[in-house]
Amino acid sequence: MLAEKKFGSLVDNQASMLFSTVATASVLDLNTDGFADTIYIVSMGGQVYKWSIANPGEDRINDSSGLRTQPNWPFKLFFQAAPVTIGNGPGAVTYYKNFMFPPAATYVRGKLYLAFGSGERRNLPFAGDPNATETGENNRFYVVMDSDPFENASPVLATITESRPDRLQWQRLGGYIQQQGLLLLGRRRREVRHQR
Repeated sequence: MLAEKKFGSLVDNQASMLFSTVATASVLDLNTDGFADTIYIVSMGGQVYKWSIANPGEDRINDSSGLRTQPNWPFKLFFQAAPVTIGNGPGAVTYYKNFMFPPAATYVRGKLYLAFGSGERRNLPFAGDPNATETGENNRFYVVMDSDPFENASPVLATITESRPDRLQWQRLGGYIQQQGLLLLGRRRREVRHQR
């Protein structure tokens, strides 16, 4: 095995990988050299992980070290949708955004745009908790820009979240413009009409 990432607290293991990953990974060759450059992995906990594998790696197959790490391949939590707890006490319910399909991607002028959505596997017509006073538990569709797909920036860009304090509200589309991308949020029980 050339490399692996798994849950745990040992060197190079990932303590935040608590949720299952049911989707295949999005493996992208951004510079069209025939080799994968970046991998995106989604989880059932509202997470998108990014693994940049464009740099030459260690020869773990033939070096007899037994290691499965690649120090030249940065791995990080790229996006995190916050869980929402509705109610109090033993009746409280915590909702996680479930990402069940790999992100779709397009690469334009050195910027990578990823599109992915959350959904329900157990309750397909889920329209939100009727007892909720806000819409944080609703499923959403996200379009996020990765302005550093090869992980060359220093310092490393922060994890994108829905609640970044530096976001600027974008009223017309009901989304947010962030330093790292565009986040489109769905609306519950509201009809959207296109203006001409």
